[in-house]
Amino acid sequence: MFVLVKGDIDMSLCRYQPNEQRYSSMVMKVIVICIWLGALSACTSTQGFIDQLPRPVDNTAWAVLLANSTEVEQYSLEHEVERLGGFYHDNHVFAEKLNEDGAALVEVLNSNIFVSDSTPLCWNPGHLISYKSSFGDVIVSICFECGRMAVEVNGWTKYLRVRGAAQEEFGAVLVGFGLRHPKYEGGGVEE
Repeated sequence: MFVLVKGDIDMSLCRYQPNEQRYSSMVMKVIVICIWLGALSACTSTQGFIDQLPRPVDNTAWAVLLANSTEVEQYSLEHEVERLGGFYHDNHVFAEKLNEDGAALVEVLNSNIFVSDSTPLCWNPGHLISYKSSFGDVIVSICFECGRMAVEVNGWTKYLRVRGAAQEEFGAVLVGFGLRHPKYEGGGVEE
């Protein structure tokens, strides 16, 4: 008790669909997959900076110097820490300055990155830079002791290793901006 329609089996007897319905169903599946892939690539677009820091949009960046509680006492930074009152993770902010040439800081780091690394920082970074890029807000915390930096872009974090030469070059750029970290350069904070 079945009726043939254009060579297909009657829909009431089984789940077999006519050619037109099969085609439109397949097209819908392809469209859904394309939309899903597009959304997935949009969500992972911040991974485009894999082994390089994104460049600052307006060429400015905040340079921040950090010290843990022991270093605050060791280098007599209590006054600076009290004045600024900021924290990054468990480290105190004791100096900060907006730099008009933030691209110079990013260039020094980009020229000294040598490998991606999934190992996180020792979380005693001495330096932090913060700026806006085409990917969004960027925060780079750098620890020259363990030779790593954490790059945070809109909630994504990437760990990179930096060459030892970056410490001297980066410090020289910061000194040019009037910032000196006693932990690395052996001097006090310049105002």
